[in-house]
Amino acid sequence: MTKHIKRDQGYTLIELMIVIAILGIVLTAAYSFINSGFLNFSRGNNRINFQNDIRLVGKIINEKLRNACCIKVGSLDNCDDDCENPLLTIKLEQNDDLYYLSNNGRKVTGDIFQDIKVRVKDKKVLVFTIQFENKPDYEIELLLNNSEFAAGDIGREESMKSTLYYKLYD
Repeated sequence: MTKHIKRDQGYTLIELMIVIAILGIVLTAAYSFINSGFLNFSRGNNRINFQNDIRLVGKIINEKLRNACCIKVGSLDNCDDDCENPLLTIKLEQNDDLYYLSNNGRKVTGDIFQDIKVRVKDKKVLVFTIQFENKPDYEIELLLNNSEFAAGDIGREESMKSTLYYKLYD
């Protein structure tokens, strides 16, 4: 007669170690998958915010300056007096090492800029070069409707770390 031994004692140590090893591999793969998803989401979100800030700068420059009767960077010398509205400002303001754009003292972008340079390309054309820390420069050309620059101003370039002043018609 053969005796059959019942295994009511549980699992062996080797069986438990194999299960723990397999579980560790599965959990590591799941963590890597979830973590890469969070990182890709964060990168995409940062890219969206960056592009929105560029669009916002372009929109402000276009809406505020295209129909201005007077535009000056740094000083108010020779500003047209036929437009008696109050002066408005666009300026880069510093926060730590980077800058943000403010319009009449109100922060309108994130802290992403190294500089925004304004160059007079023609009597009626301004070029804004937006400089970032680790990204290529971005240029916006603006055709002015109501302002003209003197011939001596053509080619002149200034940073918007100095205030850009403008006046609008009613």
